[in-house]
Order: sequence, then structure tokens, then C-alpha cells
Amino acid sequence: MSSVRAELVYSDPPYGERPYVFSYDRSAAEVAASDKKEQTNCKLVGVEVDVFNARATACTLDEHGFTMTLHTPSLTGMEFYDSDKVREVYYPEVEQLVKDTFGCGAVVAMHHAVRNQDLVGRKAEVKPYGIGIHNDVSSEFAKQTFAQFAPRMGQGFSKGRFVMVNVWRSIGSTPIQNHHLAMCDQRSLVSPDDFVLTDFHIRGMAFEVYRLRSNNAHLHKWYYYPQMKPDEVILFKQWDSDPTKQARICMHTAFEDPTAASDAPPRESIEVRCVCYFPDHTPNTCPDVAVSDDKIANAVETAFGAVKMLSVWPKAAHWWVKISLWRGAKGVKSVASALAQDKQGRMGFKDLSAEEKDQLTEQLIEQGLEDVLREHLPPTHLPITTLVRPLLLFGLGIAAAMLYPALTSSLASA
Repeated sequence: MSSVRAELVYSDPPYGERPYVFSYDRSAAEVAASDKKEQTNCKLVGVEVDVFNARATACTLDEHGFTMTLHTPSLTGMEFYDSDKVREVYYPEVEQLVKDTFGCGAVVAMHHAVRNQDLVGRKAEVKPYGIGIHNDVSSEFAKQTFAQFAPRMGQGFSKGRFVMVNVWRSIGSTPIQNHHLAMCDQRSLVSPDDFVLTDFHIRGMAFEVYRLRSNNAHLHKWYYYPQMKPDEVILFKQWDSDPTKQARICMHTAFEDPTAASDAPPRESIEVRCVCYFPDHTPNTCPDVAVSDDKIANAVETAFGAVKMLSVWPKAAHWWVKISLWRGAKGVKSVASALAQDKQGRMGFKDLSAEEKDQLTEQLIEQGLEDVLREHLPPTHLPITTLVRPLLLFGLGIAAAMLYPALTSSLASA
């Protein structure tokens, strides 16, 4: 099939207001306390477009904004639902794939998302499909992200060029049949008219993204890769600091395929967002970021940057932080120590000596780790079933303990 006719969701901004969208359902109390009463103040516009089969076109990162390549991961199936295993095993593979593809000096995998609509709300950390055309970062948010990671990378990677890229693949046992990923050929966009700078709210924080206005939808050219299998991977740009590139971002969205069978299995996919560094690129296109020669000072900045992204940590980590804060000074020290140990190696602290890790722990506490944790910890709610079950079992245990002497006494006299 050369193309499929499908509806994509555009976002037309409100007049005289800053566009916003909430990615989660807020409670009535949260809505009442906010001046933003709607899920989004943008007008969501469904537009029917042709989405072309990208397998018939040699799409490239620097021209179209996306490409597809072959890559066989070590993990399979349900292993991708294990966040720890993904970080320990899959992240290094993704970093090497991106490094080989771009030819860059270094790559850091920041975070990931697993999507499966059937498991949303039933399995922790699984997210719904991203319906609605968007690019996950704006120019300003990309620069903020670069600044956050610069201390970790050191002075050698604070100049040149940086690219934020998503690595997207199917993880299901069958090829993807519905809710494919559609990507726009960035050469077909009308810039800057089409871009809608939008505040995207997740629990605990908000950041800028780009959404797409519908006015020029008839000019936009869309592509997808049908029947994607786990050994195929899409790479698409979120931001490229090099202003000479034709494609610097990639507007994208999930979409419902009207030709898909009604009993098609749910799409299962994983995406990993990475930052690529090109320190030898000239001229310099990176924002000016002061990077210290002090190893501990850089580590402190890196750790605080990670804590400021607490809202995207796994929910289990939210509870760990909350319980640690309940414990007071000892709990805060346990968080500081865990950050310094960096057992998964995601912050670059593994090469620090034991003495340097102790210094880092002390500096995090002295420089206000507790306040930063409290500021960025999102609301945590236990499902009622999680509370009721242990309480019920506890109550039954108490009842059994009270009844046991009487029961054994009556049996003995029978």
C-alpha cells in the first residue's frame, strides 16, 4: 500500500492566551486551584491526510527529520516492561546505535517510555499512545536540557553541536497493525507560521513543546512505516542545534489506521530519548554553559538536574523519595548517598572514588537537596486497593489471634 487516508489531530491555538495542555487527568481539587480549567485551551482539529509508506522513500535525518534502520536488541517482549533492565541493558545498546548512526562524539540516553494502550492504568509506567501532532521539545527547552547535562559531560562537550533524538521501535510479538507513528517531512512545513509554542504539563512540572497548527495541513507531507517489527528502529530528531540543516525537528503523532482489522493487537512500542554531542563541530551552535573544572561541583549540578526531573522518575522512586523525606535527615542522606553511588551509571559518577562520593553526598545535603526534592516531588497517591488489602489482612490476623484461644479451648472440651 503506497498510502493510507487517516485523520491526524492538529492544535489551533486560542486567541490572546498562552497555549497549554495537560498530559494527565487532574482531580477536581487540582482544577479548582488552577487558572487553567480545561485539559487544553487549544482547539483540537482532526484533518484527513494521506500518510505515505516511508518504505518506498529513502528518508534521511537531515532532510526529512527521520529515518529507519535495522537493529536487533538484546531484550525481547515483556523484558521491555522492566524499567531497570531497560536502563541497564537497552540504554547502552541505543547509545551505541545512535553514535554509529550520527558519527557523534558521545551519546547519553536520558529516559524512555513504553506504550501499550491496553495496559495503561494496569501496569506501572506504561503510557498511552501520543495522539496529537507535536514535537517533544521547543528550542528553549532543548537548550535547557543541554545545560542540565553539560556538567556531567565536562568542558570537552560543552561546545560544537548537539542533537536530541528519539529511538522508537516495536516490542510486540506481531508487526504493528494500528496506531502507527506518523512523521512529517519537515521540508513541507511553513515556518514559523505552523508552530504552536505550548506549555506541556506533566505531574510536577511543565515545559515547552511545539504543536502544529492546521492552517497549512494541505501542504504537509506525512509518512509512516507499516508493519514494523522489533528488529526495525525509527530515529527521529527532536532538536538539532545546527541551523544549516534542512530538518531540525520532526513533528510526529500516533494515528488510527482505518484499514486495520477490528481485532488487531494493541501496539506495543518503546522510545528512548537521547542527546548526541558533536564537540568538534564548527561553528559552535551550543548555548553558553559554564562548566567547572571541579569534578565534585559538576557532579552536584548533574545530580540536581536529575532531581529536577523527578516527575518522570518511576512511581516507585516517587514513593521512595516521599518515605525518605518522612524519615527526616537520615532519609535525605540516604537519597543523597544513592544519587552519589549512581549504581546504574546514568549520571557518570561510577568513576568517582569512595571519598569523592562521600564528598558529593555531603555537598548535595549542604546545598539544599531536601528543598529541591520537596519542590519537584509530584503528588503520590496509593490506589485504594493497595491500602485496603493489607488493612483487611491485618484485621483478619487480629481477629484470628483473638479467636484462636477460644476455638482451641472449645475443641479441647469437645
